[in-house]
Amino acid sequence: MRVKAGEVHPSREHLARLFWLRNIAIVAEILGVAAAVGLLGLQLPLLPVGLAILGWGLFNAFVGRRLARTRRVQLRELRLQLVVDVVQITVVLALTGGAANPFVSIYLIPIAVSAAILPRRDTWVFAGIAVAAYAFLLLGFDGVGHGDHDAVARSFHLHVIGMWVHFVLAAALVAGFVAGMSATVRRQQRMLAEARERALRDEQLVRLGALAASAAHEMGTPLGTMALMLDEVEDAADVTTRREVVEVLRRQIERCREALGNLSAAAGEVRVDDGDPMAADRFLEGFLARWREGHPDAEVDVRCSGRGEPPRVLAERTLEHALGNLLDNAVRAGGGRVEVVLEWQGDQVWIGIQDRGPGLAGFGGMEPGHGPAPEGSGLGLGLFLSRAIIERLGGRLRLQDRPGGGLITRVELPVV
Repeated sequence: MRVKAGEVHPSREHLARLFWLRNIAIVAEILGVAAAVGLLGLQLPLLPVGLAILGWGLFNAFVGRRLARTRRVQLRELRLQLVVDVVQITVVLALTGGAANPFVSIYLIPIAVSAAILPRRDTWVFAGIAVAAYAFLLLGFDGVGHGDHDAVARSFHLHVIGMWVHFVLAAALVAGFVAGMSATVRRQQRMLAEARERALRDEQLVRLGALAASAAHEMGTPLGTMALMLDEVEDAADVTTRREVVEVLRRQIERCREALGNLSAAAGEVRVDDGDPMAADRFLEGFLARWREGHPDAEVDVRCSGRGEPPRVLAERTLEHALGNLLDNAVRAGGGRVEVVLEWQGDQVWIGIQDRGPGLAGFGGMEPGHGPAPEGSGLGLGLFLSRAIIERLGGRLRLQDRPGGGLITRVELPVV
């Protein structure tokens, strides 16, 4: 997740809560040692215990300075922080009674924290580390001495009281700290859901924009034809020529109306999946039939090859716009004649549009959408739009020189 200016990354929030939890634990250890020595008369190695608590405090001070300088924390840093906590807890428990210390179940706190902020595998790793540390205390340490013999008789009672105190502290920490982490996770999930909704809205806008741009591109050719026909009308002397020109103008106007009608019809259906699954050969046949209505003079040779039944593709409106743009480019480059080859193998489908034009050399090897096309190449906006539409639907578009001269525009269609 990318962090914007002024936004706090969830991992940093987790580390901040861990920082304050560690401060509480340090204070609790100091008070616990003081109570054990001053009130209960237990004999503890104060110097080693004090050094262990001091080292933990210095480490937490370093963490506090880091929190003041950064807005993002890596997951591996959180793992390292929890390992340090488990090691410190083990050292203090080893010096203050080992497994007989009533606070030994404090190992559950790092496990709960890891379950809230780390992946499941890391949680199991920390559970294993805590179990190993507990076993180490059971094998190596027996307990602490008392100031008098009567205290030995009260050790079990003190142990029960200590367990109750630890339970109260653990319940408060779990209720506060882990609940806060869960709230952060829920907020992050809500942010992701909102981001998905925004992405869907953006997808709809992009698709509508692609439709509008495709309609504008389709209208460019008939509008240019009409401009030339108007010049011929002005120069024509006989009525027959004028009637022929008027008929051409009428057909071009119908093409413009059709492009605008397609845009209007699709404006209310701006979804990626508004098409129907259809066999690839049937889809190509229907598309070419509609395309030929606006290009009666073009010669298109069609070949199909593949084993078994052709896979199904999504007969989507913008996909037809993209293929129409590519076919228009090939007709212009190839002098009115192109070859369309449909191939399939397994669950892959390709449509190759082949012409006998200048090939890649005619426009400097330009990839679609990377820089302007030269004058008259016919590979400008239409090629850019086609590539954008095909990739948005999950397909791919590739250009390559055709053996013997010309260009092969190879489209890999997304299979349903």
